[in-house]
Order: sequence, then C-alpha cells, then structure tokens
Amino acid sequence: MAKAQRECINETQAKAEFESFQAKAPPTTSAYVPSGRFPFGALLWNIVGSGLGAAAGAVAGTAVMGLTLGAVSLFAMLLIGAFESGIIHIGGIIMGVIAAVAALGCIYFAIGWAATECVAYFSRIGKSRNIKGLFLFSVISAVAATVAFRWPVLSRVFSYVGIAEIDHVGKPIAWIFGGSVFAWVITVLGLGVAAFAAVAVAGGRQENLKFCEDCDRTMAIDKLPSVSLDGVVRAVEAVNSQQWAGAAEALRTCTQLNEAKPKVYQCPRCGSGYLELAVNINWAIRGYKQTEGGNFTAQWLAGSWALTGGQIEPFRRR
Repeated sequence: MAKAQRECINETQAKAEFESFQAKAPPTTSAYVPSGRFPFGALLWNIVGSGLGAAAGAVAGTAVMGLTLGAVSLFAMLLIGAFESGIIHIGGIIMGVIAAVAALGCIYFAIGWAATECVAYFSRIGKSRNIKGLFLFSVISAVAATVAFRWPVLSRVFSYVGIAEIDHVGKPIAWIFGGSVFAWVITVLGLGVAAFAAVAVAGGRQENLKFCEDCDRTMAIDKLPSVSLDGVVRAVEAVNSQQWAGAAEALRTCTQLNEAKPKVYQCPRCGSGYLELAVNINWAIRGYKQTEGGNFTAQWLAGSWALTGGQIEPFRRR
C-alpha cells in the first residue's frame, strides 16, 4: 500500500525539493482544448436534465432534512425557549447554531448536488462541450429544486403528518421552514448554497470530461494508481523523448508515495486520447508553522499530452 506523502525536516528542505521537482516537471496547461460546441440535441437533453434535476434535488433535500431534523430542531427549540423564558444559555445557543447551520448547509448542498448530477448526466448524453451551458442549466435546476423543496414538498410533508401541530418538534421546524421572516432568510441563503454546490459539482464533472471531436464520442477515463514525484519526473522525461513504454513503466513502478494522479482518456472508437499527470503534494514538515497545519502543499499539472491509440496503449491499466 502506498505511503501517503513524504516528510521533510524543515521548510527549507521542503521548498528545495519542491523547486527541484517542479524544475524537472514544470507546470503546463492541458493539451485538451474543448471546442465549446453546444449542439441542439445537447440543449434538449439539458432541459430534460434540468427538469429531472429539480425533482431529484427536492427529493434529496427532503431526505437529508429527515436525517438532520434533530439538529435543526435543537437549534430552534433552544432559541425559542430562550426568547420565551428570557434566559439565554450562550453555550447551548452556540451549539445549536453550529448544529443547525451544518444541517441546513447539508440540506441545500444536497439539493444542488443532486440537481447538477442529473444535468451533467444528460448533458453528457447530449454531447455538450460547453462548460457555460452546464453551469447555467445546473444553477437553474438547483434553484428550481430549492423552490420545489421549499414550497410544494415541505407543505405536503407538513400537511400529511400534521407536524406544525406538534408543539415540541413541529413548532421549531415550522418556524424555520414556514412563513416567518427567519424562514425566508434561510431560504435565500439556501438558494445561494444550492447554486454554489451546482457550480462546484458542475466544474468537477466537466473537468473530467473530454471528447473526441473526430468521432463525436466521449472519451473513457482510466484513473491509474497514484505515483510519487519521482515517477512523474521519469514519466515526463520519457514521454518527451517519445519513450512511451518507459513512461508507462515509471508510472507502474513508482507508487511508493501518493503525490500525483495519472489519468488516461481514450476514445472508444479511434483509440486516441490524452495522458495527464496532476500533482497534489501535502508534505508533513516537522515544526513547520503548526498553526497552519504543519504541511507544505502545492498543486500543478505536470504533464498533458495528446496521444494516438498506439502511443496510449502502454498506459492502460492492466
């Protein structure tokens, strides 16, 4: 099993090793440049994905709300009890606020996440290469999901179980999700969280998506085992010398440390694709700024190459 990261004696050693490795495998840009195409079929599929995403987001929000109901109720009960009794328990209020914020954040993040997963799935079916289109329809779907969760879904849930009539549990929940000013503030903040989740998830999905323009196909992704920076340097040198087998061997054998993640993208029809080496170091340093976590971190794309089917074959996972 690969060791997580290397350890350095001090910050000076970490910077020296970092600069040495980065000089041998300098930052580069991706060899893949998306065309930005947004076919009419992609528009239709994105509309379908947005509608289904709104429904999926509302369901996800309701499910997470059921799991986090206790935390939300705790906050509301403490706050209402404090106002009614005139006794403010600072410690209890702080704990309640933390629990409620975390719970509400999870609810609205789940809404945005579920909505965007649907949009991204159907966007891929429509063969969209347009990141702005994915962002737009993901945010629209997340907002629609929040509206659906906030009104039709919750009102149905409340009316079905009569939750607003239950003093100790239903009263605080209805106060947070009902029609109070506080509930409206939470809804507006929730819209922001759902939209943020949509953008974050959409960006991650698009980052791992590459198309073969010649074949109009989505490339398959083969995530190879993590490698050390030594393997990255050897692979970069080998690829630059067009020694494909040597580069593949370096990536297969230098797996002692988890410092870089190689990915192979390949078209299922013509076999051409891309090889990318993304470095993500997180070195532990003895006595290095412990208030900041005691680690030396850095990220960069150390290699990205467009390869033919024959060139990319040695890198495929065996």
